[in-house]
Amino acid sequence: MATLTPPADPQPAGGSGGPNWALIMTIALPAIAVIASFTSLGLVLMAPDPEMPQEYHWEGARLDQDFARAERAAAIDVRARLSVTPAEHLCRVSFASEAPPPDALVLRLVHATRSAFDRTLTLRPAFDGYEASCEPPAKGHWLVELTDPAATWSVRTESLGVLQSLELRARSPSGRAHPGGTVTPVIEPAATIQPAAAAR
Repeated sequence: MATLTPPADPQPAGGSGGPNWALIMTIALPAIAVIASFTSLGLVLMAPDPEMPQEYHWEGARLDQDFARAERAAAIDVRARLSVTPAEHLCRVSFASEAPPPDALVLRLVHATRSAFDRTLTLRPAFDGYEASCEPPAKGHWLVELTDPAATWSVRTESLGVLQSLELRARSPSGRAHPGGTVTPVIEPAATIQPAAAAR
């Protein structure tokens, strides 16, 4: 009499009896996203964004003033050349514009990275221009601003390396043409030149 052998247990579709990775990933990915979202929410609640600085509300007004001074300088076609004479410890500026010459000029030299080197000079009329005693600026990146004492106009430029001779020419920030000629737009340096409390 023949013996009947029971059939073997069917194998799962995956071949081996290991974990179903597709199912695991389907469940794990959304779970990880939910956990990350709650983690981000916790960080935001524990460390909120800092408050705006107190002077934030008037920064816009200062930029408007800078814009207006640059426009005024372009309107009267301000042109100047700064010369530094180390041997005489003098800073001289030859100056021309379509407006009457001012009684004095204010020169601000602002170092791009070392505020201890910053200086403000008041230049008085002398010979064919304006001059003031000054120590030769150290070699580096300088932001240079020239204004009248009342700060009704302003011209700015920058210097890299040794500051000995530098031309300053008014350009309209808006790109509008003025009587002095066609003016092209100019982008001011990223660093802001802060007004000094008193000229030395």
